[in-house]
Amino acid sequence: MKSEVHYKKAAKSYRKSQQYIKMINLYPTLQTTLIECKDENLIE
Repeated sequence: MKSEVHYKKAAKSYRKSQQYIKMINLYPTLQTTLIECKDENLIE
């Protein structure tokens, strides 16, 4: 299993991808939810 740092870097890179941007533009509710959950600690 890779480190948490690795996954955070991968997520940051993905959020800048054309695929992610297209998906967000297609689903405004998803965009709102992601913004609202941005600073949530989803893992313990």
